[in-house]
Amino acid sequence: MHIHKINPNSQEHRSFLSQNRKDPITGDSILEGDEVVFCAGCKSVFLKDTWEYLGSQHCEQRGTLVDFPFNFTNLTIQKTDLILFYEQLPLEGQKKGSKIPSRLDPTIWKYKEGELASYEYDFYLTPIFYAVIAFGFVMGIIGCILLESFFPIGGSVIFSILLTLIAAQEENTQAKKLKTAHKYFYDNVFYISKTGIGFSRRYGRQEYILSIAYIHSLEFQFSYSFFASNYCIIEDINGNKTKFLITNYLEENKTTQFLEALHSMNQEAICSIKIQIEDNALLCNILENEIQQNGYAISILRK
Repeated sequence: MHIHKINPNSQEHRSFLSQNRKDPITGDSILEGDEVVFCAGCKSVFLKDTWEYLGSQHCEQRGTLVDFPFNFTNLTIQKTDLILFYEQLPLEGQKKGSKIPSRLDPTIWKYKEGELASYEYDFYLTPIFYAVIAFGFVMGIIGCILLESFFPIGGSVIFSILLTLIAAQEENTQAKKLKTAHKYFYDNVFYISKTGIGFSRRYGRQEYILSIAYIHSLEFQFSYSFFASNYCIIEDINGNKTKFLITNYLEENKTTQFLEALHSMNQEAICSIKIQIEDNALLCNILENEIQQNGYAISILRK
């Protein structure tokens, strides 16, 4: 991976900074001193942390540009469902996976299954692959020598080939590539789209979607007390309430994207949106100012 640190003393870097570029995944502005990576496939620029989050690959390849390019590509992420914000649902207790709420009203929650996720297997050779093949072959020969009195020559050859194929298959499992519109949904996810909200099981294999027209209110509860949990409460037009655990969307520079997503979904102020914050008066003030400046139809509740 070739990393470039933005240096304002460089003519190429100054030209880059003048374009006010943003990371295509996080939406964060790329600033002086940031470390960036250019995809060798499409020449798009990513913050180093984003590139690592993507598994150090893009355009179905891992190559990055060695030299800082003179011409830049603005990457437009194609979002099939116009997804504006998404976060993995947190683990509950000692369970291995996160949990999507059950008992969603099927008359208003749209359900999709198996439309987006599919796998593609590629067989590619790497130095590790060659090493594993060689190791398997050598171990097979050793086994043949040690067990010569028990196996005929044909059996010895089969034994050697079998070990080699097992080793090859073990290496080739790393070549699996995912083909899905939601390739960044590594686990169960809650998301906000242009038309409503939804839950997605791993990589979009199953989705539950609620249109903004069926949402009566959304309430997000964030607590800064020790060991406290964060929740979202969805109330639909039938009066049913769904409460589930969420991560803190107001941390790690996610606040602006989260607020913008809520506003874009609810521009016509169809539903009531509230954000309740416990034990953080300073954050309440900051959010209230941002909401007022941008004219968002979002209420802040202090607790």
